[in-house]
Amino acid sequence: MPDLHDNAWEREYRLRGRRWGGSPSRLPDLPAGSLVLEAGCGDGKNLSAMRAQGWSVVALDFSRSALSVSAGLERRGTPVTYMCGDAGCLPFRTGSLDAVFLFHVLGHALEPARRTIAAEAARVVRQGGLVVFREFSREDMRAGAGQEIEPHTCLKGDGISTHYFTEEEAVSLFPDLALVFVGTHRWPLRIKGTDRVRAEIEAVFKRDAGNAESSQTGGTEKGT
Repeated sequence: MPDLHDNAWEREYRLRGRRWGGSPSRLPDLPAGSLVLEAGCGDGKNLSAMRAQGWSVVALDFSRSALSVSAGLERRGTPVTYMCGDAGCLPFRTGSLDAVFLFHVLGHALEPARRTIAAEAARVVRQGGLVVFREFSREDMRAGAGQEIEPHTCLKGDGISTHYFTEEEAVSLFPDLALVFVGTHRWPLRIKGTDRVRAEIEAVFKRDAGNAESSQTGGTEKGT
């Protein structure tokens, strides 16, 4: 049963349609034909770039309005399979996917749902498969705006909450995966003559039990 937060997203997509522009600037190097999932695909802003890689893409979202908007966009590349579902209870066998993309999904979930979604993503990737995480950092200009309903989680007037992460927190969500990379991407934004900073954390994890411990303790690559 959707909660009030889920209903806020459904309302926003139903009334406003496409909310986001652009596409991901960085995607992992996976072979054509790889089976990948974007959990929480929203209005589909990332799907064109994924399709262009020749991957077999599954787009999942709990909002039927979001899926409708996403499916209505004209795209080139391999077909996309659309699924209405819960990222915290993925309808895939353990170890069945080559990659799971979590782009600005965990940041809109409250605890303990964040850890549930992260655990599900880790469960469904195969040996050697990847989980790719992107969320806003606590350095971001919007961090702290709105009503704080959990530590570092703020609720806006539209009924949608956003959690702001540290790199360490992002890594802690995936204890069973090897850390390949974590870093913070920062870019300037000038608003009414004032320079502000947007900041996004990116992390890539790999299902590789043999080197998970060494990767998470000594092999971290930092980005800027």
